[in-house]
Amino acid sequence: MTNNELSRNIINTLHQQPNGSLKFSQLTERLNIDKKRVALNLFYLESNGIIELRSVYSSDSLFPEIYFVSLKPKGVFLAENPDKLDTIFPLDMEYSLLNINPIIDNLMKALKTWAGNDSKRLTLYKKLTEVFEDPLFNDFIEEHYSGRQQR
Repeated sequence: MTNNELSRNIINTLHQQPNGSLKFSQLTERLNIDKKRVALNLFYLESNGIIELRSVYSSDSLFPEIYFVSLKPKGVFLAENPDKLDTIFPLDMEYSLLNINPIIDNLMKALKTWAGNDSKRLTLYKKLTEVFEDPLFNDFIEEHYSGRQQR
């Protein structure tokens, strides 16, 4: 499944709910897709004002723990206007709309914020190393960015 297909499925799944919301665990169960992949897609959708994430950061986590996902008005509009959904998340594209740049920007801000705290910076570097060494992450990058122009 491409990221565009996943984005569409997330939007449509949330739109089918009476209040346009689901717990993260319910969403991933209904989509039957790896939580890491869904989370990356959700970060993209949130950064574009399509959904709202309710999440928490623990002091030792690299990424927030998502516990609730809600469709925002823009997401409702897309779900109710298939032509607009096709424009933003076309199914015939060979590349993904998912952009990891906002995630990298947030990580860089965290590193700058912790400039005087070597312990926190070292912890973040170690976690980043774990992410970059994760085969799932590498498969994702290979599938979506290798040899393709990034948006």
